[in-house]
Amino acid sequence: MELPYRIYKAIELSEKFKVVDIEKEIESISKIIDSLITVQQSVVDAKPKLDDWKSYLDSLTTKFILHSSSIVTLAKGTYIKSEFLKKEIKLLDTPTMLVIIRAQLECFLMFHFIYVDPKTDQEKEFRYWNWKYDNLKMRSKISPRTIEIKNQQKADNIEIAQLKTKISESPFLMRFTKDQRKNILNKGNSNLHIFLG
Repeated sequence: MELPYRIYKAIELSEKFKVVDIEKEIESISKIIDSLITVQQSVVDAKPKLDDWKSYLDSLTTKFILHSSSIVTLAKGTYIKSEFLKKEIKLLDTPTMLVIIRAQLECFLMFHFIYVDPKTDQEKEFRYWNWKYDNLKMRSKISPRTIEIKNQQKADNIEIAQLKTKISESPFLMRFTKDQRKNILNKGNSNLHIFLG
């Protein structure tokens, strides 16, 4: 029986990227994580005064470090104990690793989109404003069932108005078509890369 092309390619890729020495890979990744922690801590220790859009770098870096550390921990194996079977089983929790890898990839892509891809600080700031504006707009749609949510939404609405003003006054907004600008200002859209091509 001939294998379907998709299955054949999946097997080919799994063989190509098969890790023979997982301990060596874990050690290598752990050194990278340690380097990230060291660099991040040196920035924190310097206590720089940063604008809001620059300080978000710390949050993204922290997320990336935590995701990486979780993946390393899971790669060492997960133990499941059954009192009924009187057994302890060690397994590789691939589904959980994949969920974390997806979250890590989203974090990396957001980091790249806001802080690496733009050529100037002004464009980085503009992309950050759009990301934050979009997220606050989404959060404002949550049904306020508690007084805490109502109070948070009041504060968010003030920030949404301020961000909308910053975005509408930015020269970078003019890069978009009239319909795209309307969409960005009315609904929020942190997926500017769709418009930018």
